[in-house]
Amino acid sequence: MWHTGSGDLICSRDMISVIKSSEAAGCYIYVGSDSMFKNNRCIFATAICMHNPSFKHGGRFFYQRDYRQDPSLKILANRMLFETTTAIETAMLLRNAGVKNLCVHLDMGTDPKKNATSKMTDGLYGYVVGSGFDCEVKPHSWASSSVADRLSK
Repeated sequence: MWHTGSGDLICSRDMISVIKSSEAAGCYIYVGSDSMFKNNRCIFATAICMHNPSFKHGGRFFYQRDYRQDPSLKILANRMLFETTTAIETAMLLRNAGVKNLCVHLDMGTDPKKNATSKMTDGLYGYVVGSGFDCEVKPHSWASSSVADRLSK
């Protein structure tokens, strides 16, 4: 189930209607996922963010959380693949509903000194682009590294 940024439940149909209206008003749509493994379970958060580039700050977002008790998710590469797949599937849902201005944000970067995920970046970036979406990584992937990150805690 999806939630508004204020935490209220919203059905997919109503959410997509808001997203399409926002897109018609000039917003770009960004999809990002993040996860955190704690207490023997993994919390995945996926965020759909709408931002109008005419404004410097602000926007609107929707999110969902998924809780999984899968020991294989202790492995960072498995979590990164799941995060990426979830973001792509969400972007596909939106694209199939007629949303066009989509970009997938990955919570990974290219600097091995700052990001344990740097070795996976090229492959997962290619996965997103090969699925037909624009893609951003750190430091430009705010939908995943800021919005979804906060929601996965």
